[in-house]
Amino acid sequence: MKIFIVDDDNISLDLMELYIKGYTSNCDLSLFYSPLRALEYLKSPAAVYPDLLITNLQMPGINGFEFIEQINDFFIMRDGSATPFRIILHTSYLGPESICLSADRIAETPCFLRRLLTPGNKKTCKELHIEACVPKPLCYYKMVYLCEGNLFAANKKVKQEKKQVR
Repeated sequence: MKIFIVDDDNISLDLMELYIKGYTSNCDLSLFYSPLRALEYLKSPAAVYPDLLITNLQMPGINGFEFIEQINDFFIMRDGSATPFRIILHTSYLGPESICLSADRIAETPCFLRRLLTPGNKKTCKELHIEACVPKPLCYYKMVYLCEGNLFAANKKVKQEKKQVR
C-alpha cells in the first residue's frame, strides 16, 4: 500500500509515520510538510499515486479543502475522472469522539467543516471525494483502521479502551 500524508505539523507526521510503520512493513510512505509541495508532486508526470492520501485541514498556503479541490480539478481536467485514490481529512476541528464518514451523510447536505471555514459552500464530502474526516489526536487503532478502510471498527475499539480505563 502506498500512503501519502500531508501535514505542516512535524509531530503529527512523525506520530502517523510511527503508527503506520509499527503496523506494517508492507507500506510505501511519503510525508509532505507542505500541501503545495504535495500538489506539485501529484501533478508531475513522474508521480506515482498513493492508494490513500491523509491530509490535515489547517495548513499554511492552502487549507486541506483547497488542496483536495485542486487535486480533484487536476484529475477531472486531465482524465475526465475522479481522483484515483482514497482521501481522508485529518483535523483538530472535530471532537475526539467524532469520526465523520461521507457514506453516512445525506448527499444534499454540505460538508459541515467546509461550511464552517468557507461560508456559502454547497459541496458535500462525497462531491469533494473525501472518504472521512478523522479527529486529532490520532491513536494507533484509528491509524490502522484508516489504512484498512474500517473507521467504524476504530471508533468502537477506542470507546472500548476508554471504558476499560475508567
